[in-house]
Amino acid sequence: MAKTTMGKTGRVTITKWFGALVASAEKGSFVPSRISGKSSGRLNQWLRLSLVIVLLGIGLYSAWLRQQNQGRPHPRAPGRATQTSEQNEVEQNDPAQRSPSVARTTIAGQAIRNENGKVVFRGDVDLGPTLARINRAERLEFNHDGIVFQNRERRLPSKPPGYYHEYVHPTPGLAGPGPQRIVRGRNGEIYYTPDHYRTFQRLDE
Repeated sequence: MAKTTMGKTGRVTITKWFGALVASAEKGSFVPSRISGKSSGRLNQWLRLSLVIVLLGIGLYSAWLRQQNQGRPHPRAPGRATQTSEQNEVEQNDPAQRSPSVARTTIAGQAIRNENGKVVFRGDVDLGPTLARINRAERLEFNHDGIVFQNRERRLPSKPPGYYHEYVHPTPGLAGPGPQRIVRGRNGEIYYTPDHYRTFQRLDE
């Protein structure tokens, strides 16, 4: 009976103390009126520390939520794509940004020679991958790829400087740029030369 009475008394005492603590907190004081001295100071410190931890946790959680929302891609409403004036200017100055219609991408029966005149490739030449790369504005590591074609030999129609650009079409078996080129004009003309500008074939007609 003694143990039961003490257990009940202890629970009643704790309940009363917690009630006093809540009432004091509602009045703006963290320390109940019955608690003082060192105990009240320690309790006050613990309550303040707990409050700081809770507020810090809320702040970190809110920041994490904002970061997650910012990292999610926002769906874009379907619509017709529009071009800026800067994009239009790039397309006008660089023919690689346009995709003109090409009548043929495979040149049959070609004999490609190296700089010594030796045949290094014989067969059909597929220009499709190179034309697709040019349209994607991708460049090879060769210095000749994507530069202005001067048309010094005058084998193409005479145009203002900077009108033509040349691009390397790699030759199987050759480590360097090789003799094959694709030359594009500003208005969409596409020429292929298998022999380093000696002869040209137009592809967009």
